Amino acid sequence: MRAASPRFVALVGLLVLGTWGGHAEAQGRKAPPTKKGAPPAAAPATLPAPPGPPVSAIPPLSETLNDGARREYEAAKALYAMNDSKGAFYKFQAAYELFADPRLLWNMATCAKNLHQYADALLLVRKYQKLGGGLLTDEDRAEAAAVERALSALTTTFVFRGLVPGAEVSLDDKPVDRPQEPVVADLGPHRIAVKKPGFHPFHVTVTGRPMAEIPIDVQLAPELHQGTIVVNARAGDAIFVDGKSVGLGTYRGTVSSGGHQVRVTAKGMQPFQQEIILRDDETRTVPVTLEAEKSGVPAWMWVAGSVLVAASAATITAVIIGGSGGTEVVDKSRGVPPGSIQPGVVVTSF
Repeated sequence: MRAASPRFVALVGLLVLGTWGGHAEAQGRKAPPTKKGAPPAAAPATLPAPPGPPVSAIPPLSETLNDGARREYEAAKALYAMNDSKGAFYKFQAAYELFADPRLLWNMATCAKNLHQYADALLLVRKYQKLGGGLLTDEDRAEAAAVERALSALTTTFVFRGLVPGAEVSLDDKPVDRPQEPVVADLGPHRIAVKKPGFHPFHVTVTGRPMAEIPIDVQLAPELHQGTIVVNARAGDAIFVDGKSVGLGTYRGTVSSGGHQVRVTAKGMQPFQQEIILRDDETRTVPVTLEAEKSGVPAWMWVAGSVLVAASAATITAVIIGGSGGTEVVDKSRGVPPGSIQPGVVVTSF
């Protein structure tokens, strides 16, 4: 569909001239001076390129397509005539999937340009040049080369370095199929993300510059599934983590993620104990202030305080009855008569 390209080429022609002129100036090339009225200097001799096939030898695109591709192609032309470049692009693409004539790529590139998707258009033009073969004339190839230069001025290129094998790369939330190769993108800021199981994700925002190759140094840090425990106690207090002595007074250490037990003890002081759960890369600080033992009672008795209190309550509500072979302790709270062995009556040995 060569009729789809004139407006495209007219706009691109202006871009090509500006781009080419700027490139010549950057390289310091100047036209040789000529005398007034003298003919321009001849161009240096170069080897001629192999001639392309004559136009008459190339069958029209509509005649090469199969029936399904031709229907999609005709629908694409109709949509393009109604200025629906987006719909036309997908119809041209559908035709190409049914019959891979490379000339359809040129029409897809035209639609992509109209949608201001210059990177997609550039890649399609390059693919068109690569696969065109005998279907492209010399004029077609010259036109494609000019368009390629113009689109290059509207795009940038990212090169990913330090990729871990198997890492997934996305550009603006769209997956990159071959991140090991240079990635062409439109100008402006782009969100880049790299991820792989077992590693922390890598994120960066980079602004593309015209015709620049921008390196992206990817740094994937492995997930270690560990955290940090910090214990701040009084100088001389003994600190234990998971039953292991780790220091006196203060402690800072890296441990695996999950549950851990922190215990702090000192002579004449009530021991401190706390269970904590660490998430990955979390730091937990445990401040500890030990309290003195109450009324001089040893700390081990307070640890078992709940057992002692329970025993005292049981003594108050029981009646001891003597007998041969042992003593019966009757729980009056349950209304069990003395002298019978029922639930609530316990035979003791003292």
